[in-house]
Amino acid sequence: MDNFYDLNDFIVFLFKKWKTVLAVVLLVVVVFVGNRAFSMIRSYQAQGETTDTEEVSSSDSTEPMWVKVQNIIEIMPEEPKTSDQMTEEVIEAYRKLSGSDAVLGAVSDEWYESEKEEYQIRVEKLHDYGYILDKEVDYPYAMRDFYSQFLVNNEDLNAAARTQDNYDEKYIAVGFRSSNAELAKSIADSYTEKLTAAVQESVGEFSYEIVDQSVLYDLPSASSGTQTTRVASTTSSAAVITVNQIIVQCAKGVVWGVMIGAIVSVILVFLMYMMTKKVYLLSDIRKFNIPVLGTGFYKERGFLKIRAWFHAALEGGNWDETGHKKLVKRVVELEEAYDSQKKIYVTGTCRTSYIKRIAHELNEASAKIDFEYVEGIQTSGKAAAIAKNENAAFILLEKFGESVKDNIEYEIAELNKLETEILGILVLE
Repeated sequence: MDNFYDLNDFIVFLFKKWKTVLAVVLLVVVVFVGNRAFSMIRSYQAQGETTDTEEVSSSDSTEPMWVKVQNIIEIMPEEPKTSDQMTEEVIEAYRKLSGSDAVLGAVSDEWYESEKEEYQIRVEKLHDYGYILDKEVDYPYAMRDFYSQFLVNNEDLNAAARTQDNYDEKYIAVGFRSSNAELAKSIADSYTEKLTAAVQESVGEFSYEIVDQSVLYDLPSASSGTQTTRVASTTSSAAVITVNQIIVQCAKGVVWGVMIGAIVSVILVFLMYMMTKKVYLLSDIRKFNIPVLGTGFYKERGFLKIRAWFHAALEGGNWDETGHKKLVKRVVELEEAYDSQKKIYVTGTCRTSYIKRIAHELNEASAKIDFEYVEGIQTSGKAAAIAKNENAAFILLEKFGESVKDNIEYEIAELNKLETEILGILVLE
């Protein structure tokens, strides 16, 4: 918990864990955007299927329903003095002629076959939803069935012929009912046109206007002995989804994903910072109270100078922007200037290949001092024997992200027990 309050150290640690941060951010973005895109694309595709379905006639809807389409006709006689009488005569003519063979025959010639096809679709759905018995599915569609679907003042032709009441004094409604809304509208318009022509031929010319068209929906009547099964509509009333909206929402998802990912990654890295046993910071090395001879990079990679500058700016260390070339040269010059030892042993707790390489480069750079690799005390007693029997000096080499704090502490403690000289520590990343 030593670093809990050190914000500077945490920022350095966060920077060194940039791959972890990037991975977490990318993962959150992919999950966030992927989930949003998948959901919206599915809705977009389903919307297209729904639109295609809705463009088909109402006979393709889930539950069978009667659609009553009626044209509201306003009678406008041209002779004001006899307007009431003329209106009554016209409306009466509409009632009487609504079931005439001439009118119905003309309409049936044009639309009977279409409604007969609709009937086959209708009875199958009526049966599926329990409105009719099994045997009724096979009943043939006859002309009398077609005639029974015509409407006058929202009643069938037989009921309309019996009534003597005016429909709102100067209005009358005529139309047709079907399970197909488009077909009902087309037949209602044809029926209105032919019936009006027959009325004008009977009573003379008069002015009229179709002022409105009413559309009413009714559930079918169930046959005796049946039990209907109603199904709630699952049609969505959500706004139409477009490709542009999907792109915009995905872009917003990227922004939100980056923000959430950044927060998650900072929390994750903070936990790593508090719990790690490895060395990641110069402050970790300085706690061992050994001179830090320098810090550098084991491999020369891209943006090395920028990283070295950034590390030096945050941690105040002597970072080698070339990797470790200048670092090796500086260590050799420093030890040759003191000229206190002819042989210096290089050891440490990190990977052996790293220590051997640095020892080799130190030897190549030095003409006066012999730098020799020796295995660490934790894995071999050779370093302890050298320290005990010789007037030897040691340089420790450790690596950020690999060397363990407890191992370094043990190494230093054992060398100190042998009263040998530790010249300093080199740290590579």
